[in-house]
Amino acid sequence: MSTTSSSHRIVKPKPIRYNPLPIQVDLKTCDYATLLRVAKISNTNKIDRSSIQTNSSDNISHDKKRTRILFTSWQVAELERLFAEQKYVSAQERSVISMRIGLSPTQIKIWFQNRRYKSKKTTTLFLHTT
Repeated sequence: MSTTSSSHRIVKPKPIRYNPLPIQVDLKTCDYATLLRVAKISNTNKIDRSSIQTNSSDNISHDKKRTRILFTSWQVAELERLFAEQKYVSAQERSVISMRIGLSPTQIKIWFQNRRYKSKKTTTLFLHTT
């Protein structure tokens, strides 16, 4: 009588991303104190990742590349609209935008960096072809 070992891999469900409720703040008419207050609120709502416990098998998957998070068409449209108004956003503005459209301030910072590069690249390409 032989026994076969079955290797079943237990897959943990992906954690639910925290999407704060959007707060409508007009960046052009909003004063600095209000921006700081809103940014402080958004920072207290963040999840403390150091408090999440992981076991040793989770550390192995740490070497793999992160999965790409796709933005919704609404988020991209909102970011494009903001980019048309101004090419650079401050940390306080990023916090307000992140609360409004449900992305992290880091994602917004990187998106603006990539968008500025894309804009510069297409402008340079256009100048060389004419």
